[in-house]
Amino acid sequence: MKKDLKKIKKNGGAAMLISVVFFLFISLAIISGLVGPTVREFKNASANLNSKQSYFLAESGSEDAFYRIINNMAISDNETIVLGSNSVTTTTDTVLGNKEISSLGDVGNLQRRVNLTLVVGQGASFNYGVQVGQGGLVLENSASITGNVYSSGTITASDNTVYGDAVSSGATGLINNIHVTGSAYAHTIQNSEVDMDAYYTVKTNTTVGGISYPNSPDQLMADLPISDEQIAELEADALKIQSKMLTERAVAIIKQRRQPAPLPEKA
Repeated sequence: MKKDLKKIKKNGGAAMLISVVFFLFISLAIISGLVGPTVREFKNASANLNSKQSYFLAESGSEDAFYRIINNMAISDNETIVLGSNSVTTTTDTVLGNKEISSLGDVGNLQRRVNLTLVVGQGASFNYGVQVGQGGLVLENSASITGNVYSSGTITASDNTVYGDAVSSGATGLINNIHVTGSAYAHTIQNSEVDMDAYYTVKTNTTVGGISYPNSPDQLMADLPISDEQIAELEADALKIQSKMLTERAVAIIKQRRQPAPLPEKA
């Protein structure tokens, strides 16, 4: 009887050990199944983040080269910008008179490339919010200008504001009774408020928030970026479009009037 009890105890202990080992393997399998996809998702998210950073780094390199070329700033054929442990290499080539910019960003050995082509075309490039000729610029009532102003004539106002720089060129250049949030350039500046610097020969009753530069040379006159011939062509095209629109509207009205009136319903 005692031998039977010992056998039962030994068999029960072995079964318990097998159950524990079996449960341990199942637990490890479940944990491995959960941890594996999580680690893969983390790696994918990290690679995706590095890829996006590489793209934006390449884009910033191409935009830097674009800005330098447009503004006639110094730039070499190969530029390398290092940000922390990351870098972007920009190559600029001239092909058939056009500028081809290729920028390669590298973040964590993940590389993205951005290509940009600058083509010389016809038309005008405005560096000012407003550019006027020798007739000058007059601001009245509540009018204001957001952007830089260049005038080959005078700039006069009634306490109006230019949100930018103001330039009145030539020996007769005049900025009068205006608030300029940027810098002002004119032979004479009077009755005005300039938030930044002032370049002038004569200044009266004017406050300057920055630095005053008396006896500054007069600003050179610049031609309008659009010639009188181009303006005449644009006016002619606008008149043609307006005439066509009026004709089409008149035809539509005539057709509408020619439609027969609906017959009265019979009782």
